[in-house]
Amino acid sequence: MNRMPTLFDQLLGSWELVSYQLDLDTGRTAHPLGEDAVGLILYTPQRRVAVNIMRPGRATWASPNPAAGTQAETAAAAAGYLAYAGSFTVDEGASLVEHHVDVSLFPNWVGDVQRRFVDITGDELVLESPVITDAAGTSVTPRLRWRRIIHA
Repeated sequence: MNRMPTLFDQLLGSWELVSYQLDLDTGRTAHPLGEDAVGLILYTPQRRVAVNIMRPGRATWASPNPAAGTQAETAAAAAGYLAYAGSFTVDEGASLVEHHVDVSLFPNWVGDVQRRFVDITGDELVLESPVITDAAGTSVTPRLRWRRIIHA
């Protein structure tokens, strides 16, 4: 007897970024890391998640040592990159995945839970964050589209 795959089962594997956008309540769409942002997200059977997204074409550093970047080089590299990892849980009924952040380039997320509504159609994954309000009072809905590259 074949059972329908759970949301957990469908998430497992590696996915490449198709688009990362912010839908603003003004009707505009923004691309915080550019319209050509690249990235990977990995969900493992052990309930681990890792996310890396970057703006392509970031400037290289004068030194080959990753610990020897100048303050300006480090700031520019970080401004074009989003990364975090940790564990994940799934709420099948709500089509929701929760990323429990253990490490993050953005320090405010360490120890936090990042909630994402999930829509999977074939090999396309859409993760949408709940609406957030930025410092200017604008409501923003982050939406990331991914394409499966490896099924676990």
